[in-house]
Amino acid sequence: MADPPFAARAVAAPSPSPSPYAWFLGAAASWALASSMSQVIFTWLVVGELRASAHRVGVAQMCLVLPMLGLLLFGGALADRIELRRLLGWLHVAAAANAAALAAALAGGGLSFGALVAFALAWGTIQALAQPARDALVSRVATGDLLRAIAGATLVQFSAAAAGSRLGGLAEAVGSAAALAGLAGVLL
Repeated sequence: MADPPFAARAVAAPSPSPSPYAWFLGAAASWALASSMSQVIFTWLVVGELRASAHRVGVAQMCLVLPMLGLLLFGGALADRIELRRLLGWLHVAAAANAAALAAALAGGGLSFGALVAFALAWGTIQALAQPARDALVSRVATGDLLRAIAGATLVQFSAAAAGSRLGGLAEAVGSAAALAGLAGVLL
C-alpha cells in the first residue's frame, strides 16, 4: 500500500507542557545563575561592605567550600535514596531563604563577618546536597542521547553562570540588600 499524500499524514501536535528535560534545564540555569551571583555578591560583601582584610576574605571564601568537602558524599548518598525533583525544589527554597536572611540582616544594619560565615556555611551545605542530586537527575530526564543532554546542560549552566557574574557585579550599583533579594528571587 502506498504512503498517503503528505497533506493526509497525521502530524503530532507539540506537547502543551515542557518536557522534564526542559524543566531540568530551567532549574539548572536558575541554580547556576544564582550560584555565580552569590559568589560575586558574597565577595563584594566581605571586601566592599565590611572592608575585610585579605586573611578574612580567604577565611570567608573557605567557608563556602568546606561543606562541599565534608558533605558531598552524603549528598550523593541522599540523592540515591530520595526523589530528586522534590529535593532540588526544597534546596532552591533553602538557598533563597538563606539569601533573604542575609539581605534582611544587611538591610537592618546587622551585617557582620559572623553573619557572612553563617551564610557561607549554609550555602556550601545546600550546594553539597544539590550538586549530586542535579548530576543524578540529568540521566533520568534526558530523552535519547545522554551525552547530548549533558552537553546541553553544561552549555546552559555555563551561560547562566556568566550572566550571574555580571548580575552579581551590580551589587554596588543597586545596593547589596537589593542584590541579595534578587538572588533569592532567581532561586524561586
